[in-house]
Amino acid sequence: MPWPLNARDGCQSLVVDYLHYGDALICFDALRQSRRSRFLAEIVHQRCGDQPAGVCLDELEDRLRESASDQTIFRRLGCRGFSFAIDPLMTALDEQWDRRFQLREEVDLRIAMMPAHWPERGGHRIRQWLFYPRTVRCELEKMSYLDSHYMLGTVPAIAVALGQKRREGWVILAMQSDAASHAAACVREHFRGWRKVLLAGISALAAAEGREVLLSSAREVARAVESRGDAPAKPLPSWTAIYDRTASELGMELVELHEAFDIRLYRASSPVMSSKFYREPPAFRTIGQRRSLLSGSESR
Repeated sequence: MPWPLNARDGCQSLVVDYLHYGDALICFDALRQSRRSRFLAEIVHQRCGDQPAGVCLDELEDRLRESASDQTIFRRLGCRGFSFAIDPLMTALDEQWDRRFQLREEVDLRIAMMPAHWPERGGHRIRQWLFYPRTVRCELEKMSYLDSHYMLGTVPAIAVALGQKRREGWVILAMQSDAASHAAACVREHFRGWRKVLLAGISALAAAEGREVLLSSAREVARAVESRGDAPAKPLPSWTAIYDRTASELGMELVELHEAFDIRLYRASSPVMSSKFYREPPAFRTIGQRRSLLSGSESR
């Protein structure tokens, strides 16, 4: 069973509320017993609060079963996994960035992986945090605009991806995670594997529109950054991990498109043409299905 998509503002979106904490997914048959593991007790506390116990536990039991299925998907990606929601529009992005970092109009693939979502209730969108261990949630709530490339209200992004929606596919030109790079140690540890989870989420959205995903290489990312005149053309080690190592771990093949196009992100930079990208394998588009597709080590 693949991750279920849902509609938001005319776009497909994705919410995974992953209740994996300690032994909770192993012993959730003890959910209705007074003696629960401390991990299961924490989930009950966060999810039920003051709600009627019977109704809440019924819903929680269903969510734990869904999380057990999610665990299978994360394992195929080679990571422990975590809760996330996809913001498929990032409408607040341009107002948060300095003018010289305003994105080109052609950069129409703007996706953020968020730790909360905003379901509509009574005609209003209500912020709802997804499940995280208490220490991780507290550290996320402390993050500000100085700590994150993208915020939605007061909620920082886990990671973002920028690119173009082209006839050849959805082309990812940049991926970044402040939470996995600069946040507190418990947050960095929790979001290990973010690169592959973000790609899997984007792949699910692209597949729903009959498109495939292409990923830039670290070398091409460096060329695009150099066009702004503030970085060398040699890829940083972190970029090699984000782009080239991710492609290798997921079995992506380097291909050359028939026509090169401008891979610049920002308006205030010189044109940079490129035609070589990593292409997702067909099996990756069905990563949410219950059969063995991928393997790999858990990594950041």
